Amino acid sequence: MKEARQPVVRSSVMPRGTTAAKRSRGPSAAAGRERSNAPADGESILREAYFSLGARAARRLHVSADEVVRHALETGLPPARWQGPWIEDMVLATACARGDQEAWSELTLAHAWRLREAARDVLSTHEVALLVTRFFAVLRKGEHESIRHYDGRHSLAYWLGARFAISIGSRLPNLSAKELDLRRASRSLSLPSEAPLADDRLAT
Repeated sequence: MKEARQPVVRSSVMPRGTTAAKRSRGPSAAAGRERSNAPADGESILREAYFSLGARAARRLHVSADEVVRHALETGLPPARWQGPWIEDMVLATACARGDQEAWSELTLAHAWRLREAARDVLSTHEVALLVTRFFAVLRKGEHESIRHYDGRHSLAYWLGARFAISIGSRLPNLSAKELDLRRASRSLSLPSEAPLADDRLAT
């Protein structure tokens, strides 16, 4: 006579050293860890910079965070490459792009002298004045260059300097963006501390 087979009872006791927290880790927990370690998206970076660094300029020029984000999108730069350090310049460029007269006056007052100082050593004062005036007129019309192209990867002074150098390159082949005064508080013509522009549009 065969003996009755005893049922196998599985123990619910966890191995020593195993905690409930460890046992509960599954795909959802791993996904949570990945999300917490993932870098912030470009829009979040831009909005955070807007409220922490650009609030004063935004109030002065009446520019919203949504407007800055739309401006960044229109530049064509992928959101993964958006940056926040030059958010005040982004706010100013956004206001200029929508045609704000106060913003254009501020832009010209803050940056025209830099361009004049850079070219004055090789051109007459009168000719320099004409070239700078023409440059800002073209920039405002957006025929060849447009303030809508400013994407905030570098300071607005650096961006303007690079484009000014290109716009008069046939007249001043030796003038480069590095010869322009790019510092906010000084009128000297020392070299910029920023990395060179790597913008495909500069070559066109």
